[in-house]
Amino acid sequence: LAKMKTSRIYIVFAFFFAFAYVFSFKTYASNLNDYAKLELIKGSYIDDNVILGIKFTLKEGWKIYDNRIQELGLPTKIKVSGSDDILNYQIYYPAAEKFIEFAEYTSFGYKDEVIFPLSIKTKANIEVQANIMVEFALCNNICLKFNENINFNLKQKQVFPDNLKLINELGHERKVVNYLYIILSAFLAGIILNFMPCVLPIIFLKIYHLLEKRNQAKKEVIFISTFTILGIIFAFLSFAIGAILLQKLGVSLGWGMHFQEPLFIASLALIITLFCCNIFDFFTINLPGFLVRKLDKVSKSEIKFVKHFATGVLAAILATPCSAPFLGTALAFALSGTSLDILLIFFALALGMSTPYILLIIKPNILNLLPKAGRWMLKLKKIMGLFLVLTIMWLVYVLYAQTNIFVIMIFLGQLFFMVFLLKKRAAMLNLTNLIIYRLLILATLIMAILTIVFAQASKEQEEKFWRNFNDVKLDELIEQKHIIFVNVTADWCLTCKFNDLSVLNRQNFRTYIKENNIIAVKADYTNSDKNIELLLNSVGRYAVPTYIIYSLNHQNGEVQNEILNIDNLINRLDYEIEQSNILPSN
Repeated sequence: LAKMKTSRIYIVFAFFFAFAYVFSFKTYASNLNDYAKLELIKGSYIDDNVILGIKFTLKEGWKIYDNRIQELGLPTKIKVSGSDDILNYQIYYPAAEKFIEFAEYTSFGYKDEVIFPLSIKTKANIEVQANIMVEFALCNNICLKFNENINFNLKQKQVFPDNLKLINELGHERKVVNYLYIILSAFLAGIILNFMPCVLPIIFLKIYHLLEKRNQAKKEVIFISTFTILGIIFAFLSFAIGAILLQKLGVSLGWGMHFQEPLFIASLALIITLFCCNIFDFFTINLPGFLVRKLDKVSKSEIKFVKHFATGVLAAILATPCSAPFLGTALAFALSGTSLDILLIFFALALGMSTPYILLIIKPNILNLLPKAGRWMLKLKKIMGLFLVLTIMWLVYVLYAQTNIFVIMIFLGQLFFMVFLLKKRAAMLNLTNLIIYRLLILATLIMAILTIVFAQASKEQEEKFWRNFNDVKLDELIEQKHIIFVNVTADWCLTCKFNDLSVLNRQNFRTYIKENNIIAVKADYTNSDKNIELLLNSVGRYAVPTYIIYSLNHQNGEVQNEILNIDNLINRLDYEIEQSNILPSN
């Protein structure tokens, strides 16, 4: 009896502590109004222009973030839809406040009260109706994600003066001091970009060239520096104009986004390879005679600006995949702002990156502080050439991540063949004439580019045809009476590539798969993947390629031959289709 009483006491205490433990946690409701108020402020509708404001009133301790991707929180996104009367729209993100969270992470957002001004261009109809979707995260000690929809309608010539004043006060709060800070940040980021690994080899090579000219007239140093600066400014302003055009088209922007394009990376790798071959004296770059003669008539002297201008452009391009202190703040401000913001920030970046050359124009004697020209310069030139080789290797690595090993092998083969042609120029000219030699180099360059173009097109088709193994649930598909063909493959697998060419990439096989509603699944084992290892173990296989057919008739999977035959494979799938029609439904 005493033991029973003791056990009851333990149960009561256990229940009490469990109750206290559960309710010791602070609970958060999913109702937005518990933490913040979101409202639409109507400003005006004059002619074809609608001015609105998305206003947040946040309770103490809560904040939202601006539109940049950050280490913490989610970017605030605003989209307008639901009306054919709307031509385009522009969202303005006010200057954000800087937060230090958990004593380590930096973020930018808003607290208390903020308005996001919204300018909409319409077809100038009598009335406009649309929907505004606002996606954001409210954060305190935790973050809560919300998707809110606001419907609105506004008639022509409606004006709300008090609301317009409020939108201007809270929405367009870009203080002069803050704006100057952003411009200064962009300028400092531009200076720092000169010392990033992406750009440093180009800068050292430019210094090498300037040291060669040190004993000549100062105007030669000024000439070289001026056209390098013009190249840098031209490149950054081109980036800015491109960003503005993409922004108008509603494309999401990011620094270095062009490095997501395999064709751009391949082209840059080829250009730097040519540049590198020139550094190692494999060949010299000379302008065609007819062009030199025309330029001579204009300038009355040998034209050299093209080389220095191109070096400035190349340095700016190579800077784009690099990140530097102050760069994130400046770019986030620019890419979330107006066209003028973008132009000013990119121009400040260009001036910052041009600073070493601006100093040389102001005081060419700075070069005298460097050691005198000698053998060390030749060694430095070769070392910088090796750094450019590393840059090429990095570009090829990035390209590999976007394509596959076989595309890279073909591309590298073409790259090495081009280097061979340039290195063995004299020997090649003994075998053929100059025109055929140049056509051979040009053909190699074109084939290298076409390799990437075809690989990119093939990858897009692949993504449409194959489902990702980690995104599908085989059990559910089998229960739904689907027939599933699983292709366990890898980029480094030669047999896999042979089967791709002979069977899996053939149009008649893919047409058969689509017409019979067979689900094609690819399990990419190029890198280690625990889920794919478990799949292989489940069918008693430990290598690629492995091809498996799943159906109601073979719920545990039926493994096919490693070397595929299109007729045998289609016959096997036909049998599974027949069996699935015979089997009774559950």
